[in-house]
Amino acid sequence: MHRLLKVSPLLLALILFGSCSLVAPLPRETTLQDRLAVFPESFPVDGVVTVYWDKHQVPFIEAEHDRDLAFTLGLVHAHLRGGQAELLRRASQGRLAEGMGGYLVPVDHAMRLLDFSRTTPEIIASMPPDTREFLEQFAGGMTWYQERQQAKPVEHRVLRWDFEPWTVEDLVTMSRLASIDITWMYAFRSLTLQQDPNWEAYWTRVQKLSGESIPTFEGPELISQLIDEEGGTATTAAPSVDALEADRAMAFLRMVLNQSRSGSNVMAVSHGPSDENRPPLLAADPHVGLQIPPLWLLVGMKSPSYNAVGFMLPGFPVVAIGRNAHGAWGGTNMLAQSSDFVELPENWEVVSTREERIGVRGWLNRKVTLRESEWGPVISDLPLFPDGPDQPDIALRWVGREPSDEFTALLGVVRSTDWNSFRQAFETWSVSGQNMVYAGNDGTIGHVLAARLPKRPPNSQPWFSISTDEADAWWAETLGPLDLPTHSSREPSFLVSTNNRPARHQPVIVSRFHDSNDRQGRLIDLLEKAEYLDLETLAEIQKDVVSPEYLALIQDILEIADGSHEEILGDLRDWDGAFSSDSRGALVAHLLIGNLARLYFPEKLGDSIGNSLLSSGLATSFLVEDLADAVHREEVATRIPTAMDHTLQDLRFLKSDATWGDFHRLHVAHPFSNLPLVGNRYRFGNHPAEGNTNTVRKAAGPLSNEPGRATYGQNGRALFDLADPDANHFVLFGGQDGWLNSTTSTDQVDLFLAGEMITLPLHPESPRAGWVHITRATSSGQ
Repeated sequence: MHRLLKVSPLLLALILFGSCSLVAPLPRETTLQDRLAVFPESFPVDGVVTVYWDKHQVPFIEAEHDRDLAFTLGLVHAHLRGGQAELLRRASQGRLAEGMGGYLVPVDHAMRLLDFSRTTPEIIASMPPDTREFLEQFAGGMTWYQERQQAKPVEHRVLRWDFEPWTVEDLVTMSRLASIDITWMYAFRSLTLQQDPNWEAYWTRVQKLSGESIPTFEGPELISQLIDEEGGTATTAAPSVDALEADRAMAFLRMVLNQSRSGSNVMAVSHGPSDENRPPLLAADPHVGLQIPPLWLLVGMKSPSYNAVGFMLPGFPVVAIGRNAHGAWGGTNMLAQSSDFVELPENWEVVSTREERIGVRGWLNRKVTLRESEWGPVISDLPLFPDGPDQPDIALRWVGREPSDEFTALLGVVRSTDWNSFRQAFETWSVSGQNMVYAGNDGTIGHVLAARLPKRPPNSQPWFSISTDEADAWWAETLGPLDLPTHSSREPSFLVSTNNRPARHQPVIVSRFHDSNDRQGRLIDLLEKAEYLDLETLAEIQKDVVSPEYLALIQDILEIADGSHEEILGDLRDWDGAFSSDSRGALVAHLLIGNLARLYFPEKLGDSIGNSLLSSGLATSFLVEDLADAVHREEVATRIPTAMDHTLQDLRFLKSDATWGDFHRLHVAHPFSNLPLVGNRYRFGNHPAEGNTNTVRKAAGPLSNEPGRATYGQNGRALFDLADPDANHFVLFGGQDGWLNSTTSTDQVDLFLAGEMITLPLHPESPRAGWVHITRATSSGQ
């Protein structure tokens, strides 16, 4: 069996090579002029449309009509990110195995069962006419561009995809994929671990740590109908599975989940009422998978109803992080508990059963059976789901299976004129749960909990599986963004959101999953200590790479150490807690803490939970707690000498002057770089990483003693000064263009690493030396 597992990747590669598309050459190197030459110089519009392009291929669209703006946005998305958008569309429809082979059948099976298109007709029918027309025009623009595109993007060529027309239905279904509940992955893992005898003690500690999460704001006073939310954090990792196919599928599913908005930092700073002082500032840096093309593209726009600049998702005609003439906004994932796993009784009745065939590239099609219960799809039928002899049938109850309208919400955000209209825009929002942070020209900063959640009672048990009676009671009523706590202020103050607890007091359990306080506490400390908070200060804070938690651990270890490992201790005494790429101390600290955790936790908690903890972001938090406890401190101390021995051995395998950046790397790579045999052709750079899993400038990687790459973290930065409509600064880890080998597909990497940014004015008539090309279309075609 193990021998078969080792050769399976090669067999998979040979199957895929049968079509020869994977060995087809990459597109030739293209210049900015080459790429702009293929963008149409005329297209069907009702009025005048002008597209200004800068040297990074960032467009600003000025249109006389809103519908023309939407159509031109569709052209731009298809031009810059057509292949990436197609990948998202096919993933949402459960059609990945058609192009990638049999190992993605489990992912397609899951997508078909979740049935993201289930509520699409209801959502479209409920949309205001102007939203529906905007989406229709956007989809029409994408289709119009494709129909005239002579060369296919690399994703289409490698995966042998033909162009297909885009529809509003496609956009809405894709939006459900982009809004998936990332806590599902934690639940899959935890369901397996619950059989471990150490589970209860472990989960109690997890809940305690999450309960200590620093809130963004205090929230309303505690009254009878409000509870102080307690819960857990993103902690556990799935034990390895025996079947390679399921393992590779789960890895791909994690990559998809990483592309949802599952991280980020946002800071909003108010100097007080704008008639007395300067308007506020807002800084946002999203954390998602680190790859090219990045998840974001940068666009500016102006039409009668819309004037904004900011980050958009490929294939989505809305600005997720941006600024208009009245305010700026950014978001972080709330890690909201918008789902419940419902344990079905033995005599439950199947509401519906359907069979679907999944197309498989290079192999026979697969037939899957999909069962639906009264409480949702039966997800325990999935091959990705943990299985066991006594495992009952489990259904998924998810807010996203009910109609809601996130497109109208974000289009309303772009049109908002003040704090009240910004908050009101989220009335139709349900998924995914986002902490939306606002800064307005009038001096207001605010925070909206953009989520719809079931009304779970206080002190309810962990949600990994609940009874049907509990599901019926909890889901009888849900609370939306206008029902949940909110905060706004015009006093000199700041708001910080880092996937932490949104508010101290909440009417329902919002999440049991919060990050450690490392980023939240660090940002608050930096903001409080700053002599003056201006845009330059926020830009420096976004690049901060100090981990107070790691530094506290090392200081504790230095107090315990007996002085017998001076080669290590000297580097640690000089270390300031910064995971700078040129830091020797950061490397030694990472190796030592990892070795200590590997020696300590599997023995203390058992192999299953101990090893799962090591794969989480909580191992360092657990160590800090245990070193602060008299009994556990001694248990940890006894393992420190051996951990230092192992660290010395690890260092001998590296060059003598190795630093953190030598060990921890940022790869500039397309997802196809993970393919066997041909992956190297999709890698375009390899740089020293700044930061780690815990730092503001996140570059997340495993707590490993082997050199590796950051796969998740800060992949873009945005800064807005509300005092100046043209003081809008952005940068991407990668580039604007998704066309591989284009000069603008990776041209922002050096800017990102150097801390430099692109300026994009809110008004195209502002002086702009960077405009290098202008495309103008009219209703007459002249």
